[in-house]
Amino acid sequence: MKPLFRIEANDPSQFLALLPALLGRTPADEIVVAFMRDTVVSVFLAVQLPIVDVDRLRHNLDRATSTTPTNRYQLIGYGPQRVVIAAFDMIRAHLDATHEPVGIYRIEGSGRDARMCQPDDSPSAAAASASSLDADMSALSDEEQMIVHEMKPVLGTDRHKVDYAALLACFDVVTEFRQHHRVGEFHVQDLVDDARTRVAAAPTTWRAGSLGDRDAARLAMAVHIKAVRAEALARAAAAIVVADHDTVNAHLGVWLDVMRRVHVHLLAAPAAVYSCIAYAAGQTLRAEGAAIVAFDADPSYDLAHIMHHVTQDEAPADELLAKLVATIEEVRELSGEPRPNWLHPLVVAMSAIYDWFPPGEWLAAARLVPGYPMQTQLEPGRPAEKQ
Repeated sequence: MKPLFRIEANDPSQFLALLPALLGRTPADEIVVAFMRDTVVSVFLAVQLPIVDVDRLRHNLDRATSTTPTNRYQLIGYGPQRVVIAAFDMIRAHLDATHEPVGIYRIEGSGRDARMCQPDDSPSAAAASASSLDADMSALSDEEQMIVHEMKPVLGTDRHKVDYAALLACFDVVTEFRQHHRVGEFHVQDLVDDARTRVAAAPTTWRAGSLGDRDAARLAMAVHIKAVRAEALARAAAAIVVADHDTVNAHLGVWLDVMRRVHVHLLAAPAAVYSCIAYAAGQTLRAEGAAIVAFDADPSYDLAHIMHHVTQDEAPADELLAKLVATIEEVRELSGEPRPNWLHPLVVAMSAIYDWFPPGEWLAAARLVPGYPMQTQLEPGRPAEKQ
């Protein structure tokens, strides 16, 4: 059968500009897979983000190519960088055995403000742009390349697991709150105490290799509470002062592990904590890299903003260390008694995670958390599921 019409595009920017017209809508929060036979695009498949069912994704990819012979493809991603890159990795893991990738692109903005980011025709495009440190690797020193590699986020099916762990961690927190609140026992102190305990135990847990994805999410949530974040920094600073390198490396290891595995809406806090500890310990390049990650995740996050300027201005490391050194008792005395507004940054992050997942997905996740109050309203403005 002859095509009804034929449109020619002479370069990627023309092709991407035509996509909304070809799809009949403006793409948003999705991956568009353009399947090709040599140089002709013959099949489009839109994959909604986030990808929550890898088996269904594979089925849809196979079905899209079952009726029309194709041998190449392009990926065009619309959405947050880490979400798009993770989806690229899942799609490529299934297609690369039978199809040649000829273009991988990410679009930022929409309408007239839309712009193409990180175009690359090479098969390693998705992996090369997996970190917000995706500079030209050839221009980096060996040490800088190593740091870019070690900060690269978890991708592929493991990316979905860690993102899902963040959703479950949100439900854990809500469940704990509601269980205590029903009997009138809940205070902000309960959540703060739990966060402090997790942060204090984190280096030991990490050394033992028992830091799970859900634990990593809870640690990221813990340092969204500024008073708890101050304790995390004080504990690391104490080890730096006495040159306890093993403990310093454990603190750095914890937060590096967390920032690689945590959901994008929880990323800024642990990345900024890692940057701060690394800078105080004299590991400037690592501090700069993590500051970029934190600032890219959320430029409005206070410590991300601070570390961005500290690393850019090359402030003396000993001055930063001096500001962090304090006993836990001094930190708590300075912070005062826990107050409800301490939880505001955490609540904002949790709300963003809820919105990031399709409603059906987070309702299914809620069923996996023992004791979650499904009969009550799950979130302000969002109706409870009918039993």
